Amino acid sequence: MNKEECIEIVQEYYEEYGRSPTHDSDVIPYTLAKKLFGTWTELIKQSGVLHTNQKYSNLTVDEFLKLFESRCDKIEEGCWEANFIYKKKGYARITYNNITWAAHRLIYTLVKGPIPEGKLVRHTCDVKACCNPDHLEIGTDQLNQLDSLERGTWRTGKTTREIRPKNLPDAELLEWLVYKDCDPDDNGCFIWQKSLDPDGYGLTHYKGVTKRAARLIYILHNNYPNIEGQIVRHTCDVKACCNPDHLIIGTLSNNALDARKNRKGLKFNEQSVRVVLTGYYEVKENKNMLIKDFIKIITKEYNCSAGTVHDIIYNRKWKDVYADFHKNLK
Repeated sequence: MNKEECIEIVQEYYEEYGRSPTHDSDVIPYTLAKKLFGTWTELIKQSGVLHTNQKYSNLTVDEFLKLFESRCDKIEEGCWEANFIYKKKGYARITYNNITWAAHRLIYTLVKGPIPEGKLVRHTCDVKACCNPDHLEIGTDQLNQLDSLERGTWRTGKTTREIRPKNLPDAELLEWLVYKDCDPDDNGCFIWQKSLDPDGYGLTHYKGVTKRAARLIYILHNNYPNIEGQIVRHTCDVKACCNPDHLIIGTLSNNALDARKNRKGLKFNEQSVRVVLTGYYEVKENKNMLIKDFIKIITKEYNCSAGTVHDIIYNRKWKDVYADFHKNLK
């Protein structure tokens, strides 16, 4: 990828999303941008688009609030979820006039006025990413803790559940893990409702060690078998499921065979890459949908990441197919 291609990608991204990409996005590898342009800022500058900070700084307060609201996801409870910007610990972050804010604090300040010293902005809806001014109020850490205790969420994550007693006997712990830390669904799965690892598997603590919940439940349910070197598999193919009847012992090879059978982790071939490229250029030419929506469709169809689709349409992978496709396109 050369400078011209990088600039074109940034311009397309800006046209699609209304903002410049950040250095930690998967649009252009940061190391490549640094090698070609010296800094990420220089890439944005040469692309001729406004940096996100500049874009917001050039707006009046009313224009900024209108633009911000339009980009938030509206949910039934009336929340404005700011899912279009970076989040830290669940709270949206945004740079405005060269100052980085928690987005909900910025919106409160612009709409309702300064935040008193020593106070914080609380969410009456209990949704961290919400920035609806009607859901924001001034409060203290103590009020937040009281609310958490009232809702049953204090020190127990996002779900309203009883706090598990410490040092439960293993038999009682197993019952608690399966029936109190999980919710049943219509398919017979018991879905873990507490912490999940980045891959979507439940996590819990046992004797001071963090363990995958399904693995611990399998061990307790089956009277402590020796499963070293093996993995606990889900016959239901639901990562967060902890129903002991859905858990079996297996290997990574077993998982790989299941993935192929169920089209999970399906690898692209030349034909599917051409399908993606054809669809991308049809959408780009006809503008019958947003490119980000097209990418969502592809990721769902092929069970892949958005980064994989970007690699195809921006010629980072399958370059021979990309070149042949463009040759025929001309």
